[in-house]
Amino acid sequence: MKLIEEVEQAVSEFVDQDEATVLIVRSRDEELAPVVHCIHDLDSGSPHVFFLSVAPVGNDLVTYVESVLAALFDEMRGVEESLREDGLPVPPPFPEQCRYRNIEPMIRLRMAFAHLVTAWLPDEEDHLVVALLPSEVRNLQVQAQIVGWLLPQAGFEPWMIRTRLIVRDDKVKPFVVDTARNARSHGVVYFDTHLTAADHVEALLEDANDPELESGQRMSALLQCATVEVSLGRLPQAMEKFVPLYHHYETHGLYQLQGLILLQVAEAFRQVNSPARARNCLLGALDLSTQNSDPSLMLNSAHGLATMAATQGAYQEMESACSIGIGAAMLLGMHDTHVDLLVRLGDARAAQANWVGAVSSWTEGAKVARENDCREMLIQVLGRFHDYASRAGQHEIARQYAAEIQQHRAMGVSR
Repeated sequence: MKLIEEVEQAVSEFVDQDEATVLIVRSRDEELAPVVHCIHDLDSGSPHVFFLSVAPVGNDLVTYVESVLAALFDEMRGVEESLREDGLPVPPPFPEQCRYRNIEPMIRLRMAFAHLVTAWLPDEEDHLVVALLPSEVRNLQVQAQIVGWLLPQAGFEPWMIRTRLIVRDDKVKPFVVDTARNARSHGVVYFDTHLTAADHVEALLEDANDPELESGQRMSALLQCATVEVSLGRLPQAMEKFVPLYHHYETHGLYQLQGLILLQVAEAFRQVNSPARARNCLLGALDLSTQNSDPSLMLNSAHGLATMAATQGAYQEMESACSIGIGAAMLLGMHDTHVDLLVRLGDARAAQANWVGAVSSWTEGAKVARENDCREMLIQVLGRFHDYASRAGQHEIARQYAAEIQQHRAMGVSR
């Protein structure tokens, strides 16, 4: 998507240029994850760039810097181990002053960066790129101090020439940018992200109305746009797009996309508390999956029907939907989903006082979970048996189930 490409281009151009050392990314909290993802992608494709991406924590400067240094030292320990394993020389350790808490925090940080560049990146083509991107800007003053200290203080220091620092400002309550501008440094560039859900809708609409794109590309953009609008609760706008999309895909025999639209429309109706219409859409998607022998669409449709039936107390329909979904999950080899549907099937039977059928379904669920190492799902099944034994007054058996549940949880933590 072009909005992501804009971020990739901005970061890539910043890394490759030689006139600025700091890139200030102005973004909202919700926009940060894609930015971090873009940086990680660039990391994997740049042999002459050493990336360090950190989400610093702390409301004060000392804690903030400590978290950055800890991440840096941890990263370099891994590099040292790799060098030793390959029989290669290991550069000298970081200066001890970097660890002294009685030294000004930002002096320690600048010292660590300088050592990393000079000792670990001797090739003049190599660059150090450090991304300091907290997921939430809690203390604007601290964030501004960071930028102020990382700007060139008296021209470019030698280590800065090959260092690129990416820091974040809060787009809602900007503060860092003012600090950089007041410093009148030429070593700063700025980039505003446009990655909110509303931004995506606007960009997708542009693609959907672009006459230079092929019909399939325009329809795909329109479908993505409608899907995002459902997530935003903009249901009337989404429905305006879903109707022509459905007819388009029906005309071209693209049943999978028809099914996807029906699932999305069902979600839209669910949001506005219209269960009957949502159910009809799910049944339509299920019919398409049956006509075309599509287990993936069948599974999604059946799962949606089972969930809706459970909220409506329609346990017979829930049973039927779970049974259909179980068959599809088995065909697809989706073990966790298989167990989940067996648990739901047991719940539906238990709600109708069919305890024999419920226990049978849960027993099968436990068997599948054990055979396929579905630990979390096994814990859920064991929880059903624990509750059933407790209800029946079989307290010793209930305690045994509780102990087994605790054992599996402990094993999960130890991993």
